[in-house]
Amino acid sequence: MTTLLIATSPRSTWITAPDAESATAIRALLAGRFEEVRRRGQLDPFAFDVGIGAEAMDAGDLLLGAGYLFRWHADQHPLNRNGTAWGIPVEGD
Repeated sequence: MTTLLIATSPRSTWITAPDAESATAIRALLAGRFEEVRRRGQLDPFAFDVGIGAEAMDAGDLLLGAGYLFRWHADQHPLNRNGTAWGIPVEGD
């Protein structure tokens, strides 16, 4: 199973693939249910903004159903690593 990194904010949920092959598969699976992510002005081809609320939950559930797992991204502040419906550990990585 491939593990995807997740980071959240009040306005976005970013899912990051570990490699180009996974990113291509996720792009096809999400079929337009995401926005491109730019980091420091550069397009991140491995990252997907799946929105917030129901949009993000639907995308996460779709990825879980396809066999992906989630883990917190290193950029997610430890105090904001709350439990989610996707089985991400609350404490640490």
